Amino acid sequence: MMSSVRQFAGWLGRRRVWFGRRGSRGFTLLELLVSALIASLLVAVLLTFLTSILESNRIEEAKAATQDEVQSALRFIADDLQEAVYIYDADAVSRNAANGGILDELRFFDRVNRIPILVFWKRSFLSPTTRVRRIDGTSWLAGCLEYNNQNAGANDSDCRTPDGVPKGRGKFRYSLVSYYLQKDSDNPADFDTPGVWSNAARIIRFELRDGVPWSCFNGSSIDAARSGAAPGCPTPPSAVLPPGSGATLLQNEIFRRSGFIVNSDDGFAPFDLASAGTLKEKFNRWRPSGSYGTGNPAEVLLDFVDDSPYVNGQDTGGATNNAVRVDVGPNTTTGSAPNIITVNQDCSDPNRGVGVEDYNPADPSTHIAQRIPGQFEQNADPRFARVISGGAARGTYTSFYVCIANAGRPNQTSARIWIRANYRVRLQPNINFRQSGQNSAELVTGSTTVLGRGLFNIDS
Repeated sequence: MMSSVRQFAGWLGRRRVWFGRRGSRGFTLLELLVSALIASLLVAVLLTFLTSILESNRIEEAKAATQDEVQSALRFIADDLQEAVYIYDADAVSRNAANGGILDELRFFDRVNRIPILVFWKRSFLSPTTRVRRIDGTSWLAGCLEYNNQNAGANDSDCRTPDGVPKGRGKFRYSLVSYYLQKDSDNPADFDTPGVWSNAARIIRFELRDGVPWSCFNGSSIDAARSGAAPGCPTPPSAVLPPGSGATLLQNEIFRRSGFIVNSDDGFAPFDLASAGTLKEKFNRWRPSGSYGTGNPAEVLLDFVDDSPYVNGQDTGGATNNAVRVDVGPNTTTGSAPNIITVNQDCSDPNRGVGVEDYNPADPSTHIAQRIPGQFEQNADPRFARVISGGAARGTYTSFYVCIANAGRPNQTSARIWIRANYRVRLQPNINFRQSGQNSAELVTGSTTVLGRGLFNIDS
């Protein structure tokens, strides 16, 4: 048998394949096989190298996209906060109403995988050219809301000047804005649209808006004195008709809705600054009006947020992994009953947190800024974003937190926001409860500081 193999190999070595004219030297089959093997090895090496380049490019694109989204989210929040007139502190958003907070009055309180991080009131401006939906379902320019176009329905051309500018003024209205950190879970009831987003954490935003009152309504009737006057009210006699026979459907709706021409969102109620107490106490007494309904859902601001669970020492310098460290420590208290206040030295330090006026490292009474969440806590179930401990909500993820400073003072609001995302989640969006952020190379972080510019007139 072995001799036969040797004879075949000898024959194969002597056998030549001829190319071109007969008599020119060719290649043996063995030489061709060796050449093919070498070529295959080279191709395999090149394919491996090409695959590595493509994977590296895919990772870099995911990292760059995540960085852009984190910065976009921070800019969006910053723009939102610039109109803030009051920011709720950690005492308010972590405690139930029975304990002086508003936690259980906020929407989505019943979702254990959501924790409110940033809650504030803002005063926003509807320019005359902003489109809004009137109570009769038609779309109008805000500068045309004073005009009751009797004949054209949704056509607001009658209220414009020849160059198309609305004759009426813009409108101001207040709204309550809430940003939440949410962790997806296996239970569809814990999320409005399970499976739509990644299985990591995300930041969602909910806004509860006030309506727009009609400037031609004086509380009991269409105001005849202002009819036809600039910026314009309906011209008598149709404008002064009471509800019922002869009045337009729009006028009937305005009377029925106490003078509002643009509806407020379900559940909206204004804050009450006429009540007794400090500014903080007044805002903490806010309660929604009835049910929130289902017509005003929350919106996802940022997906792929890092879902690494909190570990003890992560915000006090004791954690061994700096990749997921929290830059400011937990809140503490100072003073004695009944004058105990929540403080945070790191948040009050302008070099570490948001900074406060007259900050003195040696004086706890000046450490009036607070971190939200005020406390983090390990949770045995990594699906959920918050736990209730000692009557207060505590965070279980550290990828979205803020320092706020308003100290209960009117027209003085500022915040610093931190966000940490994980670009690996973008590459593997359907892996449950990955907590892969312990690898610092996968993390994208960002922060920004914002000074609220919204104003209201009050003496506290």
